[in-house]
Amino acid sequence: MKLSSLISDGMILQRDTHNRIWGNCMPKSDVTLRLMENGDAIISVQTRSDENGEFEGYLSPVKAGGPYELVIETPDENLCIKDILFGDVFLLAGQSNMELPVSRTLDLTREYCKSINNDRIRQFEVPKEVDFKGPVADIYTGQWKKANQDNVYDFSALGYFFAENVYAEHNVPVGLLQTACGGIQIEALIPEEKLLKLSEKLIDEAKKRGETKEKNCICNANHSCKFCYAKVIENDKSDEYITNTMKEDEARNNEFYSWLENNDIGVKNNFKEKETLFDDGTSARYIKIPGRWEDLEAYPYLEYVRGSIFPFRMKRSPKRQDYFSEP
Repeated sequence: MKLSSLISDGMILQRDTHNRIWGNCMPKSDVTLRLMENGDAIISVQTRSDENGEFEGYLSPVKAGGPYELVIETPDENLCIKDILFGDVFLLAGQSNMELPVSRTLDLTREYCKSINNDRIRQFEVPKEVDFKGPVADIYTGQWKKANQDNVYDFSALGYFFAENVYAEHNVPVGLLQTACGGIQIEALIPEEKLLKLSEKLIDEAKKRGETKEKNCICNANHSCKFCYAKVIENDKSDEYITNTMKEDEARNNEFYSWLENNDIGVKNNFKEKETLFDDGTSARYIKIPGRWEDLEAYPYLEYVRGSIFPFRMKRSPKRQDYFSEP
């Protein structure tokens, strides 16, 4: 028997509604779903797998609470999924603002986060496994994680603190499905057929305004326009195109890091090994933040500063760069 990793130990299901349970087993087999509470079946569902072995069944609505166990039985095997809660489940989607983990907020939340330990708030992070040729049937990696000291620092920060507020207000388990991916384009989240229909509609409207692909296409390396959705979708299904694009991205990255190693003052002079702010014996100099560079005394070069550097303005001259500095 094979189940999606979404249907696994520790999962949170939506309260007060029917919940779909699906999986794969031997073809044309009887399948029984039993939701267990303290050893007793409170819900029992009978279903049957099709010729491909796929089955599904729906659990009746359950009030918030738990833990429960879900037993899935066929004539050949059975599985038991443990520690199931019912509560409110939320989908987290978007770019880096949603993806940003709790660990990246510790400059403001470090002491508070040390006290987090709530096993009724849980997150499932959908694996970032790309398939350019179409949607996958299911996911089989990833797991439900509880908001404790072992896991919470990997939670979406926005998701966790939102869940904490929901839990405080409603006192029900909160499940987070984390799908956000930094820099993702909205087109990647829209089904192909809907995107193509939207493209047709937008093109028709554009033509009425006198726009044409030749004059008004705004495609670039990071953006695809309405005139080119169909072409981009077909390109993204080409193994050759995907391989070449990945090679180009890798080459750009390598070029950037090579430039950085050859030109960055801190890297060239091994600043990470410095043990004082000023190795030449100069006394420490302090500046106020916020402030303006123009208001400071002559300070020709910050080569020896070690600490946090705040960019203020970047000059193109290779001999000098201006910064704010916090010793």
